[in-house]
Formats: sequence, structure tokens, C-alpha cells
Amino acid sequence: MIIDLYLKGELVIVIGGGDEGMLKIRSLLTQDCKILLFSEESNKEIEKYVKQKKITFEKKKISNLDFRSEEHTSELQSP
Repeated sequence: MIIDLYLKGELVIVIGGGDEGMLKIRSLLTQDCKILLFSEESNKEIEKYVKQKKITFEKKKISNLDFRSEEHTSELQSP
């Protein structure tokens, strides 16, 4: 099944920078959306995307659904 979402300008949160997370990030990079990645670890590919300002990365373990604060909302929303 192919699903095409219109995500241009939207904030998309990815939790986990493992193989599955990286597949999602690579796919999302084609959508012209804002990507916020929460992961316990980084890797060279994540660091490359952060340096290129293609994603925002926060090194953080997510243990519940209250991970998103107003800080992230205001930082990443369009003016």
C-alpha cells in the first residue's frame, strides 16, 4: 500500500534513530516538512542531517507521551 501524505511545512516527530527511524527520516526528507527526532543515540547520518539543518535532533529517552513541550512547539512552528 502506498500512502502519500501532504506534509509540506508540517512538524513531524520521529522517535528513535535506529534502522526504522532512519528509513522514516529519509522518506520524510522528500516531503519538505520539519523533522524533529528524539533518540537516545546519534550516528553519522543523523549528525549530517543536523549539520545540514534538514532535521532537529534531541538526545532524549522517551518513556511516556508527555515528551513534547511548548518549547518545541514554538521553536518549530512557522511564524
